[in-house]
Amino acid sequence: MRLFLLLYVLLSPHVSSHSAKGSIQLTLKNLEVGQGSVRLAIYDNPADFEQQGKTVYGTVITDFSEKEKKIALPELGFGQYAIAVYQDLNNNKKLDKTVLGIPKEPYAFSNNPTVKWNPPSFAESKFQLQNGALPMEIRLRAWKDY
Repeated sequence: MRLFLLLYVLLSPHVSSHSAKGSIQLTLKNLEVGQGSVRLAIYDNPADFEQQGKTVYGTVITDFSEKEKKIALPELGFGQYAIAVYQDLNNNKKLDKTVLGIPKEPYAFSNNPTVKWNPPSFAESKFQLQNGALPMEIRLRAWKDY
């Protein structure tokens, strides 16, 4: 009987040892060469994105010597995600802002929405990760350039 149960579990089409995953081939554009680092966060939940809460993945990129950097992000399960990124010019681990809350450092979001006075919503920045590798470009800009 135990053998039958073991075979059922191992061969059952409803049981999967891993979930379907896809990858993101990201190109960051318009980097300020020789200044600071790039901080990137991936979210899968609107509440976390809009509250700047828990990320699914986060990284700091320090090795760029050109205005464009291509990176392969780790595989993620299929679903909806949004990316927020900024260039930390002075490496103080935060997006510097004026007293009015205007960002002083370049920033961007997936889908490259125009964002000047308010950050975009998850809905404006979300994308669907499905089969294969998803190519994506994100262009960082200073607040004045939006």
